Amino acid sequence: MDDQLVQIPWELLYNGAEFLCLRYNIGRIVSTQQRVSEAQTRKVAHPLKMLILADPRGDLPESAREGVLLRAELDHYPDLVSVNVKSSRIDRNYILSRIRDYDLIHYAGHADYDPKNPGESGWLIADGKLKAEEISNLTGKKPMPALVLANGCQSGQTDSWAINENYESEIFGLANAFLVSGVQHYIGTFWEILDEPGREFSVAFYKEVLEGGSVGEAVKVARKHLIDKYGEETIVWASYMLYGDPSFSYLGQAMPKSEEKEEEVRPERYPPQEMQLRGAGAEMASPKSSMGKWIGIGIAAVALLICGIWLFTSGVSVKVPEDALAKAYAQLEKGDLKSAEAAFAGLSEKRGDAKVRGFEGLAGVAFQRNDLPQAKDYATKSIQMDPNAIYPHIILGNIAYNQNDPATADAEYRAAIAGVNGKPWMKSEAYNRLGRIASEKGQDQVALRNYQDAVKEDPKNADASVNLGQKLLSLGNPAQAQTAFKSGLAGNPDDSTLSMLLAESIRQTQEAIADKEHAAQLNQEISDLVKRYKEGRVGPAPAAEDQWTSKPITLALVDFETKGKLGMMEGEDDFLRLAITNSLKETGRIRVVEREKLDKVIQELSLSSSELASDQTRLQLGKLMSARLIATGSIIRYQGKLQMSLRLIETETSEVKVALTSEAFPENTDAGEVAKGFVGQLAGELKKAYPLRGEIVQISGGELVLNIGSGVGLKAGTKMRVLDERKVKIGDKLSTTRLETGTIEATRSEDQLGYAKQVEAKSPFKVGMKAEEIVE
Repeated sequence: MDDQLVQIPWELLYNGAEFLCLRYNIGRIVSTQQRVSEAQTRKVAHPLKMLILADPRGDLPESAREGVLLRAELDHYPDLVSVNVKSSRIDRNYILSRIRDYDLIHYAGHADYDPKNPGESGWLIADGKLKAEEISNLTGKKPMPALVLANGCQSGQTDSWAINENYESEIFGLANAFLVSGVQHYIGTFWEILDEPGREFSVAFYKEVLEGGSVGEAVKVARKHLIDKYGEETIVWASYMLYGDPSFSYLGQAMPKSEEKEEEVRPERYPPQEMQLRGAGAEMASPKSSMGKWIGIGIAAVALLICGIWLFTSGVSVKVPEDALAKAYAQLEKGDLKSAEAAFAGLSEKRGDAKVRGFEGLAGVAFQRNDLPQAKDYATKSIQMDPNAIYPHIILGNIAYNQNDPATADAEYRAAIAGVNGKPWMKSEAYNRLGRIASEKGQDQVALRNYQDAVKEDPKNADASVNLGQKLLSLGNPAQAQTAFKSGLAGNPDDSTLSMLLAESIRQTQEAIADKEHAAQLNQEISDLVKRYKEGRVGPAPAAEDQWTSKPITLALVDFETKGKLGMMEGEDDFLRLAITNSLKETGRIRVVEREKLDKVIQELSLSSSELASDQTRLQLGKLMSARLIATGSIIRYQGKLQMSLRLIETETSEVKVALTSEAFPENTDAGEVAKGFVGQLAGELKKAYPLRGEIVQISGGELVLNIGSGVGLKAGTKMRVLDERKVKIGDKLSTTRLETGTIEATRSEDQLGYAKQVEAKSPFKVGMKAEEIVE
């Protein structure tokens, strides 16, 4: 491409069916007048030498973890790649002096893009910023790395590489700097990315490269991996771009074995903080000294084992005060991780039982922080000290559960139930999780028994009460479900999820008993709708004459897709959909098509999930339901977070009116609160897309009467501009124009009428003038 067109995201060109970068292996090869480094091209050999620069300023623990986890993954390919990790306090001198020693450079940290002066863009490191200009000025005969992957905010963004009379001294962003200095492939990001998806992309990319794929194929595979795991709507897959030849294969074109003797680079395979934990013995040792060292370690290990057995069997043990332990777990449950950690750390410094309870509590703290490696380490130590402990197995099960490994999770939860040292609420959690795993396998009766056991162990376990009630509802036992919800509320009176589910189950029961006529009418409607669909009569109703005045917006929530790990709550996705539906209704602007009606139509038409994924089918269903909008969305769970996305599509124009992705909520956030916050965002977007519109139909004293009311969402306090509609002649044609004459504010509303007061008037208001909501 021409160097003035690099700022355009060509990868995201869309042909109506798919994106260019998901169909082809895409790489950017830039034609530029800039002077490119004359250093020789790097010749790569097996094993490829790779340096990971992670968390260079010591303020991004997730980036440091990315370095450790990436090294652990790539260590499975010892013949193909040799990985060194440098983490924390990485300065300019270290990078500039070492960068040419490696074939591959992976950067995980802050990146800064300066749009006004791209040459000032760079990586944020311990002693400031490694600027693009410094990279491009690197000189010397030794070649630059072959590939650089920068997992940082805006690490690939660049303005056009415009050329002026001083072009040789100008640098245009990091990508440009690395390429003109001799790097063959540079991968960066258009925008900020989340930690976990960034790691997932990197691992998938390098694995494909080491399995023989070309660079372009590896980027495409990594994009598709992110789509499979997090959904297309998250658009994190679209952030990455590749500069360089996409057809090049580092495995296929590298020499089988390095023949050139290079300066030895001391391996730094662990971040400094890990080196301190492992001790100072990081130097290479001779075979004899290694043998002596291992004999010494063996003797020390036996001595430690004997000491440990003596501590546990001699009665030299510190008993844990129950109130202190209960307080620490209460702090953990409230999310006061700092206080909980301090309490558990104090216990871990003691001996015997206190030490075990301290370590297992620290495992819980680490898990809440989503520090899974640390949580696993603490839990494993706890089990080594007390094989009958319950809680460490809960933590190990939760880790496996979060990583979509239900088999391992199942085994750990069963081990927890078999344990004897712990509290009833711990076993309750294990039973509850076993119920979720069984439910996902379709083992309804097994799930039911586990939920019942969970509630029996701890009647205050709100999650278990929810799951038990939801499972009973799905099995056609509404009365028993209500009993479960009521019992749960008795122990958790402020739980909004239990309250909502109880109210909904009561409503459904009452409707089923009292409204058999409604059921018959619904069946007839469904029969008519199915017939119309099969005959192809899914068109809209005739348009009303008044195209200005707002009408209630009918919405059909067609499809909600689940991505990531299993939800904690039985029927959690259905509950979130219910909560969103209720919140949408409360806005007063939206009428939602009955879920029962939509589900039955889909069932009668035997539409598969693949057919429902078709935009055309969704639009047809929306039109069939006389819905102005259809909604499709996804619920994504990853890294202890829950995120929702929603698209609202107009059935007549196929235009996407609203596309919204929520913030990433902590996974234990109340589902009702998640829905409320999300719909709050959605209501704002709907106002922008569909501002309320009406007409002044009467003026009485200082009060104005509008032809819209609460039936379309008009509420007291709504401000509207008043427009005077006039006809103007342009050439031989008449055209309509609207001039703003002032503003009004709604004071009260009835179903079909609204009442307002004058706020400002440039000219007198008259009957027939239009009014339109002011959206800030």
